[in-house]
Amino acid sequence: MSRAARLLWGCAGLAALVFLALFGVSKGMLEPAGMVIFDSRVWGYEPDEARRYLDGLDNMLLGRSTYLGIFRALDTVFPLLLTICLSGAIWLNTFCWNRVVRGQLRWCRPPICGRI
Repeated sequence: MSRAARLLWGCAGLAALVFLALFGVSKGMLEPAGMVIFDSRVWGYEPDEARRYLDGLDNMLLGRSTYLGIFRALDTVFPLLLTICLSGAIWLNTFCWNRVVRGQLRWCRPPICGRI
């Protein structure tokens, strides 16, 4: 396995761990009185609902500080890790395009052809 593939798998594992941490923090600490976090609201939210949710966080122990601290940091890092993973997977698995982009186009053949 190439160094890039190992890095990609490491990034994917880290993204999965960050996603699980986001899930745990959101379900375990940031749902006052059954209200869901902003990111989980499929149809959005009204200003009154947002105020009620934020007031509910104020009434919880460490609610607002958790939301503005660890949850916000994880919610910032996760999309970056996911972008790196998906871009890397596309880059490593696209036939010949990585050589075209780098200007090293020579005779390209699919990597699987040599192993059949």
